[in-house]
Amino acid sequence: GLECSISQILSQGYFHADPHRGNLIRTREGKLGYLDFGLMATVDERKRNAIVAAAVGLQNQEWGVLAENMQIMGFFPAGADVSEYVE
Repeated sequence: GLECSISQILSQGYFHADPHRGNLIRTREGKLGYLDFGLMATVDERKRNAIVAAAVGLQNQEWGVLAENMQIMGFFPAGADVSEYVE
């Protein structure tokens, strides 16, 4: 389920915000199917790239990279000085 969700976000830009056991079903063909389409969104390519870059920044403890990409994802207002969040 996790691999499928990550693949959908990063490859297709599709996001299901509530992928728990009650919202997933295995089809007869062995594929993963989603139920409950109330919490869905799409993620544009720029934000998908920012998700990957933020994860790399977090792994490498590059807080400036993390903050800049969090801004691209919308966690900080565009144009805000994110350097105040970086030590």
